Amino acid sequence: MHVEHLLQDESLGVRLLWAEDALLKREISGVTATDLEDPARFVRPDEVVLSGLVWWSAGGGKDKAERFVSGLKDAGAVALLAGEETHGAVSDDLVEACLRHGVPVAGVPAHVMFRAITDAVYLRQWGGLSRHHALREHVRVRLDQLVSQDADPALILATAFTHPDAGPAYVLTPPPRLLQEISAVLARCQDGLAHRRATEQRTADELGRLPAAPEARDLAGALRACGLPTDGPYPVIVADTGVRREGPSQGALTEAVAHTTPAFSAVGRLPDGSAFAVVPEDAAAALVRIWPLVAACEPDVPPHGGLASPATEATGLPGALAEARYALTSARGTGPGTSALTDATTLNTLEVFLAHDGS
Repeated sequence: MHVEHLLQDESLGVRLLWAEDALLKREISGVTATDLEDPARFVRPDEVVLSGLVWWSAGGGKDKAERFVSGLKDAGAVALLAGEETHGAVSDDLVEACLRHGVPVAGVPAHVMFRAITDAVYLRQWGGLSRHHALREHVRVRLDQLVSQDADPALILATAFTHPDAGPAYVLTPPPRLLQEISAVLARCQDGLAHRRATEQRTADELGRLPAAPEARDLAGALRACGLPTDGPYPVIVADTGVRREGPSQGALTEAVAHTTPAFSAVGRLPDGSAFAVVPEDAAAALVRIWPLVAACEPDVPPHGGLASPATEATGLPGALAEARYALTSARGTGPGTSALTDATTLNTLEVFLAHDGS
């Protein structure tokens, strides 16, 4: 596969920013994705390099671009495919550096997953230079539509293997090309899911940060960004496992919330490392029932939780978080190795004072 073949693939939408014709004829040996400022050690000769440009910034951007592209040239990369999602566009500094070093550069639209480009390269290599597809054209178009609509993978599989206009058929030999094409579609589906989850995580973390930053509060906007209603009531839960590493607290809380099948929810991290969630009012009772089942999944890391009385509006979120923290402190007092979810409404005034005093 040559560099120009990637540019000719309309499904990818890659946009050429600079190249000489002779450079586009070079054969591609593989693909490497990197966001290191100096990528030379991890790029092999004749590879296409994918970069989301996380390493680039406006301050010192020209020097950073020069160092990055120089590394690509030294490593023998055949082209740079730069993602446009992080900065909205590929900077002129980067394009000019590619021109100086003779490295073709193209922009990758924000909606195109890097996995789709990787699949395009390797499927072409595995299947030779044939442009024939195992899936029918109308099926491939329909699968592309389903992926763009964030359809469930089960529906995508069912569509791929269902051909209403075809008669009975029997598979007498393994169909590797068919499986490769379907696998590529499912990979794009998985990439889309991962992207959405990462976005949801960032917006939920921002919601958790705002109550501690009064100078930057836009709680109503943060709630909307998380897909939550700006008017309650909705309970707030804070959870912690005591493990000082990222993952266990939020994982336990995410699992518990998911089993309540809420109409809406946001699960994120607070600045102190504990996890929090905002859920519908009717999910609170279900959380209390489900909590022991989630705790039993990993008994060596027992989760503790504090459940606040429902906040009625966005401005009540800071108070609800404080109340949930008091309840969390009380839950921690249940004893070492014992999980508990404490409802703040069950605590009397003295218990709340003692919990706050011991926190």
